[in-house]
Amino acid sequence: MNGWRVGETYEEVPRGLDWDLWLGPAPKVPFSMERFGGWMGWHDYARGGQLTNWGTHLLDVVHWGIGQDRPVSVQALGGSYRLGIGQDNYDCIEAVFEYPGCIVSWEQRLSDTRESKGYGISFYGEQGALYVDRGTIVVKPDSLGMEEYIGEPEKSWAHPPHHNNFFDCIRTRRRPAADIEQGVRSTTAPLLAGIALKTRRKLYWDGAAERFVNDPQADQHLSRAYRAPWHI
Repeated sequence: MNGWRVGETYEEVPRGLDWDLWLGPAPKVPFSMERFGGWMGWHDYARGGQLTNWGTHLLDVVHWGIGQDRPVSVQALGGSYRLGIGQDNYDCIEAVFEYPGCIVSWEQRLSDTRESKGYGISFYGEQGALYVDRGTIVVKPDSLGMEEYIGEPEKSWAHPPHHNNFFDCIRTRRRPAADIEQGVRSTTAPLLAGIALKTRRKLYWDGAAERFVNDPQADQHLSRAYRAPWHI
């Protein structure tokens, strides 16, 4: 999977690249092509790796499906068993999110022999299951198929390519299809799992206050130290 390289070799900074600017507020380290091209494997640039990369996209769909976007608790465990040599983000992660009336689980294996498309979401109901990804919809059992589907899907101005949608909203001041507040909620959930992974315990989240419940130690992970002169 892109974003994961094995090992790390320090090199001269390529001509035309401002390595210090690329690092931004992260700690100063020598240049390596593995880090430059595979930054997703390092905690300094991606808190959780693919958990906070793909997790944001997939949990966004989950939030839409369950009608909830603020977990009340999260727990996670993981390790580097295959791809993460020399990197500090895990290649295998299991996380469980608790929402009001619903449990959501995240399974991640970056070296997987199981027959799979690589990513996707499964919704489990009382009568069957629904699997979706960016190009597939599968209903199981087949008897619960799409025969009851009637009519054409509703079309929306927000469906054209998202870049065009974003620029249109700058001009019109309308809300984009990927609204910033919903983007924050979809990003928060996997970041919370990353903190649970770091602390190795179940954490309880107050979505309104955006703080962990009676857990100042976990709250310390909600911000990071910035390398000078970067600051907020």
